[in-house]
Amino acid sequence: MSVSKDNNLAEACRKLRIADKRLGNIIDKVGPCTLKPHTADFYFLVDAIIGQQISTRAATTITSRLQQLFNDKKPTAKAFLNIPKEKVLSTGVSGRKYDYILDLAQRIDRRQLCLKSLSETNDSEVREKLMEVKGIGKWTADMFLLFGLGRLDVFPLHDFALRRAMSLVYDIQMDDHEALLRIASRWAPYRSVGTWYMYRSINT
Repeated sequence: MSVSKDNNLAEACRKLRIADKRLGNIIDKVGPCTLKPHTADFYFLVDAIIGQQISTRAATTITSRLQQLFNDKKPTAKAFLNIPKEKVLSTGVSGRKYDYILDLAQRIDRRQLCLKSLSETNDSEVREKLMEVKGIGKWTADMFLLFGLGRLDVFPLHDFALRRAMSLVYDIQMDDHEALLRIASRWAPYRSVGTWYMYRSINT
């Protein structure tokens, strides 16, 4: 349940350099890791749901349009439930993803899901609780753990960008899950940090 902070990020980088020379070269090129927890709230998950299986650019456009429907107020589950379905669909949110967000909002509004309490819960339990929501699978749960809660040992195997980066760095096939997991095992218990550097490696 350790969360990313400057001191343990520095320690993680030190150990990762020793454990994985290729990753160490990327660490040296990119510089200090700046992985920090975001606001792990309702709208974080909405953004993740919208981003499923579409380009980053398209997701950003749709999320921006949806946010405007909250009239400059904080996007909350209760506020979402008061927005007519037609308005949500007009932003580009698909009917299927609308149903996912609706289920999420209803669970939060009924107090079946308390996102704040997840910060005190271990990774497995966070995944289990989130995956009870329609449309939230392993990828979305991992994004919540990695970027929402800032957990240090998350490896989102089902993330396309991560697998693409690793295929380039380690000269392996993107769909060779066994090889991906074997490489990531060198990074434990700092797989989140290794993942963060893989994302950055594409830009270097």
